Amino acid sequence: MAIPDQYDLYYDGGWHAPAAGGYSPSHNPANGSLIAHVAQAESEDVDRAVLAAAVGSRVWRDVPPLERARLLREVAAVIRQNAKELAQLDALDCGNPVRELAADSHVAAALIDYFSGLVTEMKGASVPVGPDAVNFSVRQPFGVVARILAFNHPFLFCAGKVAAPLAAGNAVIVKPSEQAPLSALRFAELIDGLLPSGTFSVLTGGAETGAALAAHPKVAMISLVGSAAAGRALMREASPTLKPVLLELGGKNALIAYGDADPAEVAKALIQGMNFAWCGQSCGSTSRAFIHEDIYDAVLARIEEEARRFQPGDPSNEATSMGAIISAKQHERIVGFIDSAQAEGARLICGGGPPADQALARGLYIEPTVFADVTPDMRLAREEVFGPVLGILRWSDEATMIEVVNELEYGLTCSIWTRDLERAHRTAMAVDVGYVWINETSRHILGAPFGGMKQSGIGREECLGELLAFTQEKKYLHLVGIGQPVTGGRAPPVLQPALGAARTPPGEGEATLAVAGAAFRRRIAMFFLTFALTLNFVDRQIVNILAEPIREELQLADWQIGLMSGLAFALLYSVAGIPLARWADRGNRPKIMAFSVLVWSGFTIACSIARSFPQLLVGVSVWGLARPV
Repeated sequence: MAIPDQYDLYYDGGWHAPAAGGYSPSHNPANGSLIAHVAQAESEDVDRAVLAAAVGSRVWRDVPPLERARLLREVAAVIRQNAKELAQLDALDCGNPVRELAADSHVAAALIDYFSGLVTEMKGASVPVGPDAVNFSVRQPFGVVARILAFNHPFLFCAGKVAAPLAAGNAVIVKPSEQAPLSALRFAELIDGLLPSGTFSVLTGGAETGAALAAHPKVAMISLVGSAAAGRALMREASPTLKPVLLELGGKNALIAYGDADPAEVAKALIQGMNFAWCGQSCGSTSRAFIHEDIYDAVLARIEEEARRFQPGDPSNEATSMGAIISAKQHERIVGFIDSAQAEGARLICGGGPPADQALARGLYIEPTVFADVTPDMRLAREEVFGPVLGILRWSDEATMIEVVNELEYGLTCSIWTRDLERAHRTAMAVDVGYVWINETSRHILGAPFGGMKQSGIGREECLGELLAFTQEKKYLHLVGIGQPVTGGRAPPVLQPALGAARTPPGEGEATLAVAGAAFRRRIAMFFLTFALTLNFVDRQIVNILAEPIREELQLADWQIGLMSGLAFALLYSVAGIPLARWADRGNRPKIMAFSVLVWSGFTIACSIARSFPQLLVGVSVWGLARPV
């Protein structure tokens, strides 16, 4: 087995001793032996690492997405090549059985491959605003992202949780659990040089390290895998800088079995859903079992036999089915739950203490423990144990059972067992959780969003949504009108009415947009129409007097005079509309008024020879109004 050569802090592409010189011991929970002394990062170290990551993020974000994907697939290949040694290292450091941890390395590699394949899916959107502009958005990385990890899957969390932010183009700082930091350090050794300096960093330390990362102004986003209490503390630290958070937190998850379910299958599911291989140290463990009274006794009769499949043993032994508790403090907490359950009247079915094997006496072991006749008011039914302790509750009324399931602050997972599909889906809709299994437990599907409701977390992981969560959307407005470009940062006049903005003041926003002429000509046509209607009443006699001699001398019919006048009006309308539109766009109202008076006067004199002028003008003005803008 290869243990790390380095126990310092990894950032800026190299190893650095902690500024304050602090190191903390890491012990093997299977026998209490000392493994190594690991560096403890403090505020000064965090600041140095973040500044280096900020530089690295600017390099990494500009690497083309497909090239980023290629480099990440190289990382995944390194993981697969070293999967066995990484599993052995985690077994030594966190106490979980090596045969289970071997799968963690491959799941981490699969996550990296998955997100590498999604790099081209970080797409923006376009919003139509008309023919003269393109309005679209793009997705960009945040910059520096920190991920604070839990102890129960040390390497899986370290390598798997960096996949999405790295694929999105961020630099990532990992803070592994202080109780199981070794595989993160070994990972940094293995991939050293594969990624640009500052892109990936590992800062070991305790709660103070995590708090410093959460509070740092240059850490743009932070995530946590941990307890609900730790999630609340992280949000408090992150709140002054308003950075987004992604939280995968604890759960007090329910397994619901209806009366039509097979008791043997339910008993097997109860033990499987508890994740006893990990000593129940899993946020998704179904540690509250609601068994319908019709099958309650039949299920309990099979529990002890199913539980015997998991026997505590040396985590480094390939034959071991159940490992050790992570720390003495956690071991003591679990024993406290066992004692309180017995004191409150729960019935012990199996387990309840350390294994009888004296070879394990120095380790932190507890046998699979199952209590029956648990009631909703008991501590065991309300608080997350994070240990190998299952509480079973009897129920008969569905509405009451659902109410009890939902009354806690947690809402991560739920497993439903029934042969009635309609009932299964009805119950799945009723429970306030983020992830539901039907006739299944514990299984994760790559690409399916995993996350909780209420105080079991914020956000979703293991899916496209996780990748997008590590990006920010930025909008572009690109003008495509011909002529001079817009200056001064203002929207062009043609867009301002649609946007509700004021027109550009004189001297600002030089833009030649011919389409504006059509809109302004429509306004001119409205003016002509109004004037023509007035002329019907005021100038009717004048028009008759002037037009009659001309009409008689030229022997023209009214329709001929109307046609000639219409052609003259159309020509004048088209020619006059161009300068009028340009001046309108530039805010030159005096020029518009003077030019309009001049054009109108000339046009009135020229057309007053026609008896039918007012009617003609009405018709042509309506034609002008009807033209498309």
